[in-house]
Amino acid sequence: MDILAAATRDAAVIARELNHAPGAPQRFRSRAQDEIDRRFDAAHAAGGSWFRSARIEDITTAADGNARVYRIVTPVGAFCRTYPANGSAPMNTTCPR
Repeated sequence: MDILAAATRDAAVIARELNHAPGAPQRFRSRAQDEIDRRFDAAHAAGGSWFRSARIEDITTAADGNARVYRIVTPVGAFCRTYPANGSAPMNTTCPR
């Protein structure tokens, strides 16, 4: 058991020296991380806007009474969120044209 522990310790020391040596290559990366990076690069190269944050606009009009209506625009689509004046729970609604 002591031989195995010594070999493991020696291998760790060698790996540490190789990784910190000047001009050493980058550490090994997992295949999953490489795949994630490849897909993100492909998505950015495609010029899509799926990674942008949502934009919120207040579109309350006088016809809405005291209710507040907000249009939430995301890269996936848009919807409206209505907050009734009577304090009841807010609801998702279709946006007026």
